[in-house]
This record gives sequence, C-alpha cells and structure tokens, in this order.
Amino acid sequence: MIIRVSVPYSGASEYLTMLLPAALFSFLAALACALVVSKRFVDSVTQPLSNIAAEMSKVKGDYKGDYTELHFEKCQYPELNVIAETTMEMSKNVKAYLSQEFFSNASHELKTPITSIQGYAELMESGMIQDENMKMDFIKRIKREAINMAGLINDILMISRLEAKDAE
Repeated sequence: MIIRVSVPYSGASEYLTMLLPAALFSFLAALACALVVSKRFVDSVTQPLSNIAAEMSKVKGDYKGDYTELHFEKCQYPELNVIAETTMEMSKNVKAYLSQEFFSNASHELKTPITSIQGYAELMESGMIQDENMKMDFIKRIKREAINMAGLINDILMISRLEAKDAE
C-alpha cells in the first residue's frame, strides 16, 4: 500500500510575497550589524595609527630644537605596538646622533683656531722669524684666531642658553 499526501501547487509567487519582507528585514539587520562591527574595528586600528602620526608630527621639518620624547599608548594590536616602540627607539637614536655630531663638530671647530694660535706662537718663540713685518702678521693672525675662537665659544654658550630657555 502506498499513501500519498499532497498539497496543490499554486506557484512560488504565493510564498514569495510572504518571505520577501522577512528576507529584506533580515538582510538590513545583518547589514546594520556588519556596519557597526566594521566601524568599531576600523576605529580600533586607525586610532592608534592617528596617535602615532600625531606624535611623529612633533619632530617634523619645523622642529625648533625643543626636543620632546615621543610617547605612545599601548594598544590591543601587537603589530602597532612594535611600530610605536620602533619609532621611539629611532627618535632616541637620532637625538643621540645629533648630540654626538654637535659635540664632534664643536670640538673640531674649537681645535682649529687653537692649533693655529699654537703654531704661530711656537714659530715666534723659536726665533726663526726675524722680520718684524712677519712677526706683526703672525701677531695679527693669532689675534684673529683668538677672536674666532671667542666667537665660537659665545655661540656655544648661546645655544646652551637657548636650550635651557634662558634666552630668546
């Protein structure tokens, strides 16, 4: 025996009118949820990047010598923390290099006039220079080098005062 149960088929159009509003509502609800979740995720990534960019803008081209340490807040993404830590380390290295370079240049610039003064004084002291005009020329050179050295020292002192904000 076979029992057969059936319902007359009236077409998909009858069911479509019932299912379409529910399907549309489900789609819009899923889209709204996806937009909210996406916005929160994007903000969680872009906010730390914006903070990094803002900190880095402190040391761009219009830098006026007022060095401030870079500080970044930890975020939930280790990759962004690595970028922040690397940037801070690079900033410290650049500061150390510039400081070392300044002192290297300053010591070289100060040694040059001292060497000239010492050389001219030794020549005069040795008695090798008998011509009075040449002696006067050497004395003028010694005086000029001493003035140059005093100017360099004054410049270094002014830089020190500017960094300490004692002068404008």
